[in-house]
Amino acid sequence: MDYLRWYRATLDLAVENDTEVADIRPANGVVAVDTRHAGRVATRLARTVVIASGYAGAGFWQVPAFISDGLPDDRYDHTNGPVDFERLRGRRIAVLGHAASALDNANTALACGAASVDLCFRRAKIPRVNPHRFVETAGTMTHFCTLPDAMRWRIARHFRLVDQPPPELALELACAHPKFRMHPGRPWQAVRLEGAEIVIATPKGELRADHLLLGTGATVELEARPELRSLAPAILRWRDRFSPAPDDEDARLGALPYVDEHYGFLPRVSADASGGTAWVARVFCFNAASHLSHGPHATSNSGHRHCLPRVVRGVTDRLFREQQNGYLAKLAAFDTIDLAIPDDFEAKLEALEAAGRILKAS
Repeated sequence: MDYLRWYRATLDLAVENDTEVADIRPANGVVAVDTRHAGRVATRLARTVVIASGYAGAGFWQVPAFISDGLPDDRYDHTNGPVDFERLRGRRIAVLGHAASALDNANTALACGAASVDLCFRRAKIPRVNPHRFVETAGTMTHFCTLPDAMRWRIARHFRLVDQPPPELALELACAHPKFRMHPGRPWQAVRLEGAEIVIATPKGELRADHLLLGTGATVELEARPELRSLAPAILRWRDRFSPAPDDEDARLGALPYVDEHYGFLPRVSADASGGTAWVARVFCFNAASHLSHGPHATSNSGHRHCLPRVVRGVTDRLFREQQNGYLAKLAAFDTIDLAIPDDFEAKLEALEAAGRILKAS
């Protein structure tokens, strides 16, 4: 955060905190961004908009329905927080998931005095190979979007099926703690309250806890994002563009936006004569929603040096093309003097001509 503050100050960036984007919509040839800040609603107009809303940018942090339906909301937290860990002191904690946030939350709960932490996940073993490392090359991160649709789909399906391991140090720290227990191959099937105790049904018997921490990732549900309220029905999705083989179908992937080579949204239907849907191309999707089109690089620090130039090129290309109608007139009116000629230049030319040093054109 200290680095980000230095970056903000050095570049004199205008940053407005505690502001929610309530909608992004068309407005007379440009884009209107409706915002809420301190209870006040405002609208800003922009020629282009970049959505850089991170990993949950395609939906929201997911709480399985059997948990939200079965328990009061003060008995569980998503691991992407915020979590009041002091409130968990002395309590038995059950964690669902094996990714980085699940292990980080487990370790923090133990450090804050939890009575015990039981971490459960459905896989028989924690993944050891991280497929994301394979695609973190300059060539892949720069040119991923040029791959055929079928290959990009299969790569995304591979990530979904294989998953990635948690950080090694986080796993070692948890396993070294005497109050930590790990339960591979033990998904949760149902939860209920018995008095003040949470009872978790699993294929290997019941598990009892006082509080749940859910490392259950994020949904793909564009319609649930307030800033995508107007965009969601208007943009092209992968399911509109690509039909996978029957054994390779994936509704979650199909719901993702199909964005262009510069991370720009594409209209679901062709723009009419008035440009009614063309406005969506003014908005750029630099978040997790772009991972099927561009690979998992928009939310990875290692990918930014390769992928951000594509976004910048898309924005500047859009702005440049908007100037083309008046370009020739501006060119004809261009009168900046490149060669400064003194007032007596014509007289000097006549003298040189008289001396035979300049020949007249025949």
